[in-house]
Amino acid sequence: MGQLYLAGLKLKVSKHYYKTLPMKWFAVNCIYQVICGEGKHTPQVNEQTRLIRAEDIKQALSKANLNAVHFNSSFNNCQGDKVI
Repeated sequence: MGQLYLAGLKLKVSKHYYKTLPMKWFAVNCIYQVICGEGKHTPQVNEQTRLIRAEDIKQALSKANLNAVHFNSSFNNCQGDKVI
C-alpha cells in the first residue's frame, strides 16, 4: 500500500483492485412494429442494427432490450396521429 498526493490531498493506494472482463462488440438487429393511430393500415416495421459493447451475448441482449425501451418512444406524426 502506498500514498499519493494530488492537489494537496493525500490518497491511499490499495493493492486490491477489481479485474474487469474483456469487452466485445456485438451487432444486434432490432425490429420494431410501427403502429400509427388505431393501427388500421398496412403493417410497417423499422429495422435497426446497433453496435453494443458487452462482456457476453447475454449482456448484449439485455442492453439491447434496455435500448429498445429508452430510444423508441411514441410521438405524434404531422396528422396528429400517435405513432407507437
